[in-house]
Amino acid sequence: MAFSRVLQRGPYSRRLERPGNGEGDFVFTRPDGAPPNPDSLRKLFLTLCDKAGVRTITIHGLRHTYVTLMADQGMSIDIVAKLVGHQNSAITRDVYRHLFEGKLEQAVRAMPALFKNGVGD
Repeated sequence: MAFSRVLQRGPYSRRLERPGNGEGDFVFTRPDGAPPNPDSLRKLFLTLCDKAGVRTITIHGLRHTYVTLMADQGMSIDIVAKLVGHQNSAITRDVYRHLFEGKLEQAVRAMPALFKNGVGD
């Protein structure tokens, strides 16, 4: 499967008409629209990591890394939930609670700088 084809799929990508049984909305599919064998997907991912010269992690680890990077950039938990396909932000909050716990303290520490420089400047 072409990697660019993989990148075109996601919660906000244009829904592509695919042959097959029509069940699910998979990020990775075989040409008939069915989900791939998990071992084949894992092997493809490891091959792509090797060719790109990057450290290999699990696909689940890649998802966690993505959520971590979004949280570190200050992305709202509601937006992160939508990006990773969770039904609601409560799921994201429960699973990734440790990533967002420090955000309140970080926001409080940032307040003096807001007033020192002038809000909106």
